[in-house]
Amino acid sequence: MRQTGSKRDLRIRAFDPAEIEEYHRRFDRITVFVIVVFAVFFARLWYLQIIKGDEYLKRSERNCLRIQYMPGPRGDILDRHGQVLVQSRPSFSISLVREDVKDINKLLNRLSSILKKSPASLWETVVTAKNMPRYMPIRLCEDVDADTVALVEMHRFEMPGVTIEIEPKRNYVYGNMAAHLFGYLGEINEKELKGELFKNVRLGEFVGRCGLEKVYQADLAGIGGGRQVEVDAAGRVISVYGDIPPVSGNNIHLTLDADLQRVAEDAMAGRSGAVVAMDPRNGKILTWASCPNIDLEAFLHGLSRKEWSDLVNDPLRPLPDKVIQGQYPPGSTYKIVTMAAALEEKVIDPTAPLYCSGYYPFGNRVYRCWEEKGHGSVAMHKGIVRSCDVYFYEMGRRLGVNRLAHYARGFGLGSPAKVELEHEKSGLVPTPEWKLKRFKVPWQEGETISIAIGQGFDLVTPLQMLRVISAVANGGVLYRPQFVEKIVSLDGKIIKQFKPIIDSKVPVSQRNLGIVRDGLAGVVNEPHGTGGVCRLSTVMVGGKTGTAQVVRLPAYREKNVNAIPYKYRDHAWFVAFAPVEDPEIAIAVLVEHSGHGGSIAAPVARAVLEEYFSKKSSPEATLVRTGGANDR
Repeated sequence: MRQTGSKRDLRIRAFDPAEIEEYHRRFDRITVFVIVVFAVFFARLWYLQIIKGDEYLKRSERNCLRIQYMPGPRGDILDRHGQVLVQSRPSFSISLVREDVKDINKLLNRLSSILKKSPASLWETVVTAKNMPRYMPIRLCEDVDADTVALVEMHRFEMPGVTIEIEPKRNYVYGNMAAHLFGYLGEINEKELKGELFKNVRLGEFVGRCGLEKVYQADLAGIGGGRQVEVDAAGRVISVYGDIPPVSGNNIHLTLDADLQRVAEDAMAGRSGAVVAMDPRNGKILTWASCPNIDLEAFLHGLSRKEWSDLVNDPLRPLPDKVIQGQYPPGSTYKIVTMAAALEEKVIDPTAPLYCSGYYPFGNRVYRCWEEKGHGSVAMHKGIVRSCDVYFYEMGRRLGVNRLAHYARGFGLGSPAKVELEHEKSGLVPTPEWKLKRFKVPWQEGETISIAIGQGFDLVTPLQMLRVISAVANGGVLYRPQFVEKIVSLDGKIIKQFKPIIDSKVPVSQRNLGIVRDGLAGVVNEPHGTGGVCRLSTVMVGGKTGTAQVVRLPAYREKNVNAIPYKYRDHAWFVAFAPVEDPEIAIAVLVEHSGHGGSIAAPVARAVLEEYFSKKSSPEATLVRTGGANDR
């Protein structure tokens, strides 16, 4: 019955043309809508996959997988006994990956309170690195302490984009010892990155700026490594997929003796000047002290303008390496050259006496001896032992300026010693030609009188005077100063071994050099010798004092040195070698604006020589570490 009824209803409601037309219109509209929607989705998909596919693929990969660069630690610097003087240690840095940061202003404000740096300084760091890819970390704060690291770690979820990196940092085991010789590091800049010298270095790494750190940059620099890590949207490391460990640079073994270096610097505490010593048998440097020292750690962290200004304007001039960059009148230490020249040129019989009355009239001037009452009858040996100015005035007059210049150059004066360090000064050996070119006026004979005792236009560096006394000690050989004994790889393989280099020989016979050595032994060991302060009971020391006048000011002639303004005070010199019969060590000491060489510079040399010979009898190291990785 229901089936019969349904058929009757269908017959009644079927095929209303208007409704069918309406249904068709609705279907068409729905179809068009669906097609449009799918077309939009397809177009968007096409845009994302085809047009922007590569870009979004790379961005996606960067967002989850990153390569973290790890710089290679620099090699160690060791002394001749294998004591580590400079090494690398791990340090923490706080960095920022801009790509992970949503609000950099808010983040830097937050970090400033943790890092104790102003937001402006953090902004300056970010702006400076604006050319770096956005996914590379920008170092905001270096070498932070453990408390700061813990604080940053605690708040990292609030600071997406902030990372904590571990990188090698230079550690000066004995503080600022031999700072000028080692040199300091500085962060490489974009201009340097374009050069060949630093082609394997990345932005943000530290490279040698001066001293041995710069000279041996290629040997000391390590090889960077890296690791592939997965990070989350905030830049936090989720897992590590693999890594290539960095490789340390080569170690450099110096000829320097750290114990002697420490004694030399202690003896110069509070003073300005230089102490440099070498083995006269081969030219190997034992001490290299330029005082006062510079703070190597300060350069690692970057000097502020005020700190740099303080360094530049410091009256003790800590910046230049006074061993090779300080140029001073040699004072009476120059009499060694004059004596050797007078002997070689036979301008006087060394046994023939002259008379010193305390002054030497020449032309319309009177040249005074340091001993106002005079030395009386003086032959050559007494002349050098008592440093009689009048005797050497006469030697200078008899030699003449050109012969003096010839022997001065023969002893290595007037030209650099060709050390590997930068900015070595040449000093000055004056001649009539030089003066005419320099001042446009002819040479005066009285000027020869002055340069014969190391005054006037004479200028030398402490290293040059060390070479002079070394040549006298070793029989006339001018060795090139040598700093490095060998370069050794991390696995102990010797990469390069350095050998002594002979530059030349002085133009003086062995016989005459022997007469000079006898005279210098008398300076230290005979009564009335000017270098008696440096006398040792264990070995015989030979040496020569020098007091170099800075300016000739009669107003200060009678005054105590402390009553004279610092810049007008004399420089104190002392050069020495020991033992006289078989020299093993030669030394030159220069103390700026301090007074007499015999009372000021000679005690410094004595301290170093005492340490050298006491160490030979008891070779145990006495150094005390003042810093180090374990101390931090």
